[in-house]
Amino acid sequence: MDLHCHILPGVDDGAADVEQSQRMLRMAAQEGICEMIATPHYKAGRGRRNATCERVRTLVQEMQDWLDSESIPIHLYTGNEILYNYEIDNLLESHEVCTLADSFYVLVEFSPSDEYSYIKNGVQKILMAGYVPVIAHIERYEVLRKHTAYVEELTEMGAYLQVNAASITGKSGWLVKRCVLKWIRDELIYAVASDTHDDKKRVPVLGEAYDIIEKRCGSEVAQMLFYQNPKRILETKIEREQTQVG
Repeated sequence: MDLHCHILPGVDDGAADVEQSQRMLRMAAQEGICEMIATPHYKAGRGRRNATCERVRTLVQEMQDWLDSESIPIHLYTGNEILYNYEIDNLLESHEVCTLADSFYVLVEFSPSDEYSYIKNGVQKILMAGYVPVIAHIERYEVLRKHTAYVEELTEMGAYLQVNAASITGKSGWLVKRCVLKWIRDELIYAVASDTHDDKKRVPVLGEAYDIIEKRCGSEVAQMLFYQNPKRILETKIEREQTQVG
């Protein structure tokens, strides 16, 4: 399962058009990915470049219709990758932005140079609003790479941490790879995702990263990071729907 991807056409810096989106989806299917949460960027104040929840739902349905017509065995879910800002609780409550697969989980990113106090306050704000923050590609944040104690504190607070497959395969540099592998061994990482943006350089591929984790950390850890933990998001989707009905 891929819980972080920019596969919807024409809404952010991911797939440029429907044709590229279709190529990316075919690649994901060949990779064996059966479920994907589409997470286009949402950056407050960016106007029409933002993928609102309404727009995401429309595009997900259109791409799902195409997948079904082509008998491609992928199920798409709605989501956003939200650049943290102080209004995030209002954005969530007004449904301006999507949670991950209509669950209690929220994919949130910060700027690479943000201070730890800002990241920590953002996590607290999301938790207090009743959601579970999934921090996107945490290996990009310089302050977290330098201070493992901060990473530990975020997990103890209740945040879930995601890393990109490319960081495991070494495409982000060997220092980042070493850092990510240490976090995985220390059981600090919740999930690995593709964060795919295109069909050339940032592709929807997880297999190579899975093989590395399986070899370095064992099959149980690989299964947990690539399948079991991401699938829990879909389980909380069901729980949330039942709560709303009740």
